[in-house]
Amino acid sequence: MNAPDSLESHFAVHWLPWLALYHFLPAPDLRAVASSMVAVMSRGELTLDDLFEEYLIESKLVSEAWVVKPKPVTSPLASYLQTRIRYLVWNNDGPSFFDPNVDWSGLPVHPSLIEVVVSFATRPGADFLTRAQATHDPAKHPALTALAQCMEALSQPASADDVSHYVDTIEASIAQLDLPLRAAALKFAGDCAAVEDQWREAEMLYSRVLLRLSEIDNAASGPLVMGLTTVTVQSLATASRVLRGKQSAAEIFDSVPERWPAVDPMLFAANASHESLVVHAREYHWPSDHRTHLLCAPLLIDTHHIERPIIDFLGSNYTSAHQGFGSRLRRQIALGSSTETSITKAVYARSLFAALTAEHDKRRDKAAFSAATCLLIDSGASKLGSVINWSKDAVDFYVDDELIQLVQNRAGAFDGVRTERQMVAIELLFGWAMQLSPDASEIGVSILQQLAQLAMINQATLSSSADIAGASLKAIEKIGRRQPAWSRLVSQPVAGAVVARLKTPGWWTGMQVAAETAMTYVDAFAKNDLALVVEAAVDALEQSDPGAWVVIRHVENFITSERASVLIRADQSLERRVVGLLLRQGTAEGSDQANLIHYLRTFDASLLEDPELNGRLQEVIEDIKKSAAIINRSDTPTHIQALLSAPKISGLQGVKVALDSLKAILESIDSPHRNISLPVTYYPLLQLTVEHDRITGDLRVSRDEFLRMLAPLGDLLINLWKKAAADPTLFVSLSFPPQQVPDAVVVHNWTFVSLQFARLLGEVEAIESAIDGAAQAQPSIAKAIIRAKTIQELSSGEDAFDEAKVKNDGNDAFYLNIGSRLSQVDVSTDEGRARCRLLLNMCLQHGPNDLDLAILSLAQQCGLTLEDSQGATVSTYMARLKVNADRNLMFQPLLKQLGYKP
Repeated sequence: MNAPDSLESHFAVHWLPWLALYHFLPAPDLRAVASSMVAVMSRGELTLDDLFEEYLIESKLVSEAWVVKPKPVTSPLASYLQTRIRYLVWNNDGPSFFDPNVDWSGLPVHPSLIEVVVSFATRPGADFLTRAQATHDPAKHPALTALAQCMEALSQPASADDVSHYVDTIEASIAQLDLPLRAAALKFAGDCAAVEDQWREAEMLYSRVLLRLSEIDNAASGPLVMGLTTVTVQSLATASRVLRGKQSAAEIFDSVPERWPAVDPMLFAANASHESLVVHAREYHWPSDHRTHLLCAPLLIDTHHIERPIIDFLGSNYTSAHQGFGSRLRRQIALGSSTETSITKAVYARSLFAALTAEHDKRRDKAAFSAATCLLIDSGASKLGSVINWSKDAVDFYVDDELIQLVQNRAGAFDGVRTERQMVAIELLFGWAMQLSPDASEIGVSILQQLAQLAMINQATLSSSADIAGASLKAIEKIGRRQPAWSRLVSQPVAGAVVARLKTPGWWTGMQVAAETAMTYVDAFAKNDLALVVEAAVDALEQSDPGAWVVIRHVENFITSERASVLIRADQSLERRVVGLLLRQGTAEGSDQANLIHYLRTFDASLLEDPELNGRLQEVIEDIKKSAAIINRSDTPTHIQALLSAPKISGLQGVKVALDSLKAILESIDSPHRNISLPVTYYPLLQLTVEHDRITGDLRVSRDEFLRMLAPLGDLLINLWKKAAADPTLFVSLSFPPQQVPDAVVVHNWTFVSLQFARLLGEVEAIESAIDGAAQAQPSIAKAIIRAKTIQELSSGEDAFDEAKVKNDGNDAFYLNIGSRLSQVDVSTDEGRARCRLLLNMCLQHGPNDLDLAILSLAQQCGLTLEDSQGATVSTYMARLKVNADRNLMFQPLLKQLGYKP
């Protein structure tokens, strides 16, 4: 088929397939496609003028433009069309929103089909029709069927001897398409081949595109044919360069005007002049630089892109990057764009920080670090600040009181941008505090005080981008865990911030984060500060809605913590009040009843002898037993633990319910539908292991009788590990989307608990054998199993020096056990010296590791030398040691004592 008399009529018929290839269209033609879409979808009731204030600049291909500004609209169709066209103008291939609750069935084309078509360029493939068939009849859109057939033909392997036949097959699949649509589809097929690194096929397809374009009358198709011809020639040159080298591409560039007169010279010069310069370059010869440069709308903000300096930044070309960022930033500021300057400032700051970190050993510039800090704060881009990988050395050098004060002043300078700037300041202070040396306590305290002040004067909010109080408290909490030495030095300000948020939390997360922070600092609070926090926590619990356990449980965790509960128990009236509040919260509808029993164990049991309280508690126990018996719930293990936590309250029947549910969960391994709580069911098993004496005492049953109750669990554990040997996804925790890799923490914990439980039952050999079988069969879980077994051996307190095991241990297991094994070496005995010799041999095999120093020192005490080891092992060890100059320097004195001669 030939091209139509005019593109206007062509687009009116073929607007839908052109949406799949719209990236080939000049601006006027894209506008024509959009106009046709609006007319067809609205059956002529809407036009572009109804949707937009628009202005089309029809000029050369290098300077054309289409400006659109949406008008207010009310109908769902008009709203959708506006969104879709705006995405086309933005070159955004992502899906645009359409209301799924609206009945679109009466439209000529369903919006979901349009979205599938637009996604074709980013998701090409033979499944295109399958994705589209849900909302359309393929027979009504033969062009779409042709595009799908084109992708199907493209996916077939091409014969190395007959690429031409392969291209013929592809072109035949779209023979029904009119030109220039057919040429554009062929060009897209060539691009897809190039993406897959199939350059012979791509080159042939590009040549075929140029042949078809030459058959079109330029008068009818003008800029579209010129533009498509121009970009295809450059693609052809790229394919030629890959297949045959630069000279072949240079020949194409040199012959453009004669071979392809339809090429637009200005567009080709703008796009291809740099490529031409590169392919004409030869060794010892760089041609004259005649590249084309384009000044495009200098007063338009969109023309001042930062891609080039970003590439320089990513390539560590920091000098050029900083010059580029500075140049763009000056122009963006001059044009008054706060949005664009924010992005540029943030990336500019990241580049400065990266340069100072990379060049820390050569250049140190506090002024540059301060400038980067100011740029990042000014940007308001807290997320970009949160992902900076800070260098410990750089932080220790640059972060001082002066910089902390600069952050405070800069962040709070102006009311209009205070929130976003303070959010960045929080990320900076947090990142620095996490990397500071523990002995930099003065700076650390200054950071924590500033964060506490921010948390105190702001309330938590729903918006995560403006939640200063929540972000500050989260930072304080994490720093407290990372830098515990500073915690006691900030008792008063942290307690003040926690109390302020407990009293007036704002959004509900304010109370949660305050309680979590209090929990982290509970052992660091001065007694008076702790009393204030406890009082605020109890008041918050009293004022909270019963049943709002998502928030309340964090407050309850703090109140029942060891140090807080000691303070509460010292005041009988306060203790009675707290127990009453715990019962009120735990017995409310929808409450977290399972944890109530655990919390009440913290306080005086005699308080529960009150008939009214005891009656309410029995109702809770009955509810927990019912919940524990329903095993297809994710929280069943929690209810099992609750029944085991207080046997006096739950009674023998409650404990039996817990054990029956535990057995049922483990038995579900053999069913097609495995229990969703299986990965975390080790918790009640661990509880049985640790608290069996208390449970038997409270139930007044003998130890032997209780072990008989537990005996079936041993066989179920063996079965679990045998199943894991075939299917390690037993240890995949519930998540969305589902995970495929076993959770190392879950594997570790199951191993540790299984071995502990095996000791309780006296079945260590059988259960350990099943665990070892799983480790051998499944490498994905072997490392976690080895680590857990090592820790379990250390916790057992037995002499774990097994020479055969030492020889067979991998690197991780060897060094995890090193402390235990060194403690079992007596240098005064022959056995001790033999053990030391073995450890020396193994450290030379596994190391170097800083723990080797202890082994080398002990070997020196035993009178050993490196000659006691194999020479090849020593030379290999020394070669690895020299990779790290500092470690090599540290080891040399001991190595010389052991007879090493460099």
